[in-house]
Amino acid sequence: MGMLITVALPVLPGQSDRVRNFATEIAPHIAEFERLNREATVTRYVSYLQELPTGDVELVVMEVDDPTKFRLAVTGDTPYDQWWIGYLRDVHGVDLPSMPPDQVPQPPPPTFVWPPA
Repeated sequence: MGMLITVALPVLPGQSDRVRNFATEIAPHIAEFERLNREATVTRYVSYLQELPTGDVELVVMEVDDPTKFRLAVTGDTPYDQWWIGYLRDVHGVDLPSMPPDQVPQPPPPTFVWPPA
């Protein structure tokens, strides 16, 4: 088993349907999505939309064999990368090109809270 990466991304107002319809939106890009996942050693990718009174959140869980390859996978050099960068910006407000490469997309790990040790 690889490393599990879990990310909670706020969904910008009016963008929840794009998360709900992600399968349809990514369909024209599915070959590139799968290729990028192979190159980035992503062996599992699941997404959930959590509707909250304070605003919707997308929960993404990925299993990655080599986190260093995953971090460097999206370069912005391909049409798919440009689509993915635009999706993250429009839906989540994440501007990958403005983030330093050593921080993309590696937020601090979440704090373990349950079960107690």
